Amino acid sequence: MDDLLRHTGVPYPWDINQFLDRLERHRGRDIDLCAIACSVGDSCGAWQQHPDHDVIAYAENTSAFHQDHIILHEVGHMISQHRGRCVLSKTKRSASHPTSRPPRSRTCSTAPRARPRNARLRRSRR
Repeated sequence: MDDLLRHTGVPYPWDINQFLDRLERHRGRDIDLCAIACSVGDSCGAWQQHPDHDVIAYAENTSAFHQDHIILHEVGHMISQHRGRCVLSKTKRSASHPTSRPPRSRTCSTAPRARPRNARLRRSRR
């Protein structure tokens, strides 16, 4: 963890997109973010490892602070190289990894969407 933080640093002021950009450069792998609708009791995040990139699904219907928390939780699994099964439903799992990939940006849809409160954009990398 210390080595990772030495190489990536922590953006100040905090910006999840800058942190993920740094993490991508450090790991040499793209990280796609995918906003999914979650209901009470659902898992609100998931990490999927693919041969050439990673996908982090996170709840779209929560605060920006909570979204960052979910994404960083999944980053923790990623950098710790945890292995396990996906607990998302088949529908949500499909939504978090669309077959057609738009150009490199951060949301699953091709249209950028504003984040709650501060209107920062979060687009998919693909």
